[in-house]
Amino acid sequence: MLDAIDSIKVRQIGRMTRGYLNTGFSGDRLLHAMGLNILKDDTGWRILNPLRTVFDEWQTNADHPARNQLLIGLARYATDSRKHNSSHAAAMTAQRFARGQTAVDLYES
Repeated sequence: MLDAIDSIKVRQIGRMTRGYLNTGFSGDRLLHAMGLNILKDDTGWRILNPLRTVFDEWQTNADHPARNQLLIGLARYATDSRKHNSSHAAAMTAQRFARGQTAVDLYES
């Protein structure tokens, strides 16, 4: 699935994600892997907010029957947004924050 996101296979990624989740594999593990993959080379402003929202909603709605739709939507959106080019700086900042670096650390390096 991560290869499909990288390869911009928008039509296939939704079906692949749904199949993965319907067979009982971990959505938590998939969300974590997708998040890392997306942040690895995100184009910036198009995906960071949706990614944060999906992470939050995934935790908040643990018992909701349509929870898997969050991951399917994220996979499709992340794949589609790869077509667009933007600033790489936002993705780099998000990665640094994910590693626990603060804004002070960013400006001192």
